[in-house]
Parts: sequence; C-alpha cells; structure tokens
Amino acid sequence: MGNGDDSPPRWIPGPESAAESSAERGYYAMGPITILAAVLRSLAGDRMADIGQRACAQALNMLADVDFTLQQEDERPRIIDPRQPPAVGPLERDEIAAQRDSIVLLREARSAAEAVTTLRSRAEQDAVSLAASMPQFLARGEFVDVG
Repeated sequence: MGNGDDSPPRWIPGPESAAESSAERGYYAMGPITILAAVLRSLAGDRMADIGQRACAQALNMLADVDFTLQQEDERPRIIDPRQPPAVGPLERDEIAAQRDSIVLLREARSAAEAVTTLRSRAEQDAVSLAASMPQFLARGEFVDVG
C-alpha cells in the first residue's frame, strides 16, 4: 500500500510528537493521543485499572494546566505549596465530575451498549466545552517554539 507493496502505510509523526514540555503547544496536541493510546494498549493486558487511573490523572493534570493558563495573570498563584494546592479550576472540576459519573455509570448500567452511548454523549459535551476554551488558551499561553 504505502510503500509499493502490501504493507500498511507508514505512520509519519508530526512535529507535535516531539513535544516534551507543557511550554510547547504540541504537548497539548499529543496529551490526549497519549492518553488514548495507553488506554487502548491496556485493553489486552492485565493492568487495565492501573493504566486507567494513570490516564485519568494525566487528563486532570492537562486540564489543570489549561485552567491555570486561562486564569487572569494576577490571579495565578506565584508559589504553589503542595500542602495547600490551588483551587481546582472549572475544566478540571468538570473532568473530576465526569470521571466520578463514569465510574457510577459503569457500575450501574444495564448493558455495555447503554454505558457506551451515555459515556459518548458526555464526552462529546465535554469536548465542545474544552474546544470553546482553546482559542483563549492558545492566545494566553506563553509557549516556546521548538525546532
């Protein structure tokens, strides 16, 4: 196919895949892809719960970064004390609620199809909300250009 034979097309990574720091725009493009890839790989393994917890934590960390960036500069904490972390922002708070609701739904759903439909609907709503904040996030962020 992609190489003049029957092999599948080769994946060519974009420049965002080289992002290593939250100071780079590409970091926020790769974050959701990294989370999804880890979860999909875990479906065949015996560490699903561990990987799921890590994926949830990574999503919360990324949304905390977005919330922080969207705050007015004079409202941002200058020094963060781990014993007294800053208040949770609106995107992170919504994600915490979504994760808790998902656990309840997965325990109480009558069928897998019902759970998937409900979770998909919730995810679509959350994606719309997050997408609406992206122009402001990208405009306010002090990102570095790499490469």
